Amino acid sequence: MEDTGGWCTIESDPGVFTELVKMIGVEGVQVDELYSLDPYEFQRIAPVYGLVFLFKWTPSISRQSSKRNILQYNTVPDLFFANQVINNACATQALLSILLNATEPDDSSSVKLKIGDELTNFKMFTKDFDPQLKGLAISNCILVRSAHNSFAPVQVLESVQDGNTAQNDAEDELYHFVSYVPLNGSVYELDGLQKGPILLGKIEEGSSWVDVAGPAIQSRIDEYSASEIRFNLMAVVRDRSMVLENEKKVLEEKLRVDDSVKERLMEIERELEEEKRRKENSRRENARRRHNYVPFMLEMLKILASKGELQKMIDEAKQKQSQS
Repeated sequence: MEDTGGWCTIESDPGVFTELVKMIGVEGVQVDELYSLDPYEFQRIAPVYGLVFLFKWTPSISRQSSKRNILQYNTVPDLFFANQVINNACATQALLSILLNATEPDDSSSVKLKIGDELTNFKMFTKDFDPQLKGLAISNCILVRSAHNSFAPVQVLESVQDGNTAQNDAEDELYHFVSYVPLNGSVYELDGLQKGPILLGKIEEGSSWVDVAGPAIQSRIDEYSASEIRFNLMAVVRDRSMVLENEKKVLEEKLRVDDSVKERLMEIERELEEEKRRKENSRRENARRRHNYVPFMLEMLKILASKGELQKMIDEAKQKQSQS
């Protein structure tokens, strides 16, 4: 991969990803974390536009993936697939792979995914590009890169360590994101490190596309030893608050002639409060991620030192460490 040095590493967190998609102009969706591949989990948050899977990358896993049913990039002309040509961009690229391939289910909901003018123009502009050029286009998209880099961790103090140790640590902790999307009756795995999209299978009549994606994700997990538990699965779904507000308006109209909807309206109010609380927590956490606490900590250490407390704290900590 070509490293242009323009992208930071971001945390795999649904609150981060939800804010990121809003920053690039996408409306009507949020990102939720999933803790199992149980069909009930998918039914609870349906419709699911796509899945993002984070796993520990190893050369052997990459070689196994390259032996799967990889298609030529132009085999499915309506499918947006881009190679990852820059380090640290795979999280945002996995999200884009879902957003630029998203299709709306045939239902009556007024809440729809809108990718916005910027991504619409980007998709049209890159329509005839090969995967390598699409990857370069993503890396040079100012809106996407700026939104991604707004979550850069604050790094004011740098530790000095042996170069070989740092290299070994980096090699031991390489993680990668891939996406899973449905399109035109088939399900695809989109991995920017592969030459093309991976066809997972057809969607059987009467079944859901996640019935195809779920076993593929489980198979990836099974490729690791039983001791490896560092996986993360997230789903791009409809904005829950917008869905609930829409249902609330419908039921409030119905309440004029039907008292039986009162109980559901009370449930909706509780769910809206929970969503509001959850989103406020995410907003607060994202603000903390961006805040630089180093000046505060340095000032606190100076005050402790000026009062003669710092050395006593250091001595006490050393004593506790020697006793343990």
